[in-house]
Amino acid sequence: MTKITVPNFLEVFKPRFVTPMPTIALAMGLLMSAIACLPSTLQAQDANTEITLLSDRLLFVTSGGFWTETVVAEEDSEEGTDDPKPEAGADTTTEAEPIAAARRGYYRLVVIRGADNTSQLFLQEMEIGEKGPSVTLSTEIEEINALGAYVTDVRREESSGEPGFLAFVFLKTDLKLVEPDTWTVLVDEFGDITVEPATN
Repeated sequence: MTKITVPNFLEVFKPRFVTPMPTIALAMGLLMSAIACLPSTLQAQDANTEITLLSDRLLFVTSGGFWTETVVAEEDSEEGTDDPKPEAGADTTTEAEPIAAARRGYYRLVVIRGADNTSQLFLQEMEIGEKGPSVTLSTEIEEINALGAYVTDVRREESSGEPGFLAFVFLKTDLKLVEPDTWTVLVDEFGDITVEPATN
């Protein structure tokens, strides 16, 4: 008697290349981790780009204090040109309602090495906007720049909670001097700048 062997169809049609489920889960996990790290990578690239744009003659940068400003703009009272014409004798004068918008920011003191190697100081107003800080005003500190001095250090005073800015600038008019002179750069709550030698 001839023995007939019936093939096991489950073995015949069994897939030969099946990726185990743990391997798929691992790949998905690695992919999600890479996507999560993508914003940090882009931020690091932006920071690297910004740092390469800094001037080679930059000596010191210090930021601090704060300022606020309220800008009042008049709202356009005209609704459109399709409004019906006012009746004769009617009062057509309308007062525009003011719209108040607050601006805020901080101060930044920058020291640059000049072409003759002396130091040049600039005080900047930095505004904090939706897209980050931006320079709104740069003021040359002429009282110090006219000395032709060499700035050796800049120290910012901690804010007292009031608007303004205060920094101490240490400089030498002659590099042979042992001790530097100390100057103050003060911005009061009104935004007025005072630059003078520090008093003990």
